This record gives sequence, structure tokens and C-alpha cells, in this order.
Amino acid sequence: MGDADWKSDYVKVIGIVISQRPWKKRPSMPQLRFHGVTPARLAPVSRQLLDRLAEVTATARDDFTLECIASTFIFDGEEAPPFPFVEVLWFERGDAVRDACAAAITQALSDSGLNEVEVFFIALDKRSYYARGQHFADH
Repeated sequence: MGDADWKSDYVKVIGIVISQRPWKKRPSMPQLRFHGVTPARLAPVSRQLLDRLAEVTATARDDFTLECIASTFIFDGEEAPPFPFVEVLWFERGDAVRDACAAAITQALSDSGLNEVEVFFIALDKRSYYARGQHFADH
């Protein structure tokens, strides 16, 4: 996959938003925060990951945000090799959808060469998530 292929998707990598639709009016949800995963490792599998997540959640691809968080891991007073894990911030969708999303994330990162990864979900309350000054329960 060429460099231009993944850049055409709505992807946030290291705090930079790359979008075909910069005028997007609604918030991106779910948000996936990748720790211990480099943009170079995530970008090539991002298209297949977004396709699968969109399918299992019945959510538009451009509603997702993928973010690589540059982290320094510490153990016993020294820098340690990074351990890959993914935080998924979303509005709860149930066990079956959560399981399918975790499997899709794990498979994508396995395809990128990471054999061990942890995924955890943080359910957000729509009344505590605001867009344009109004909580998301109104959307």
C-alpha cells in the first residue's frame, strides 16, 4: 500500500489530522489511542482496520479517530521497551460488538508484526461528551 493510500482516510496520527473532509461537523467516535505502536506500523493496516470496525459497529469510517501516542515506558528506574496496547473510547455497543472490535484491532496489529497486544474499552457517557457546546445525548 502506498503512502497516498492511507493518507486518503480520515486518520489522526501523532496529533495530525489527515482528512478529505476537514469541515466535518460531528465528533469522531470511537477514538482509538495506540500506545507502543508507531505510525509506520499502524498506517499500512489502518484501511483494513477501519473497514472492519465500521462494519461491526455500523458506524461510518470517517467517524473513527486513530491516534498513535508517543509514550516512554519505564521499569525499575530505566526506559523499557514499549508494550503495545490500545484504548478504545466509545459509546457502549454491547459485548458482541466489543468482542468483534477487539478481535479486529488485535488482528490488524498482528498483521503489522505485533504478536502481543492488549485492548481495553472505556465507555463514555453521552451526557458527558460535548460537541459544539452541547452534550452528545442531544445528537
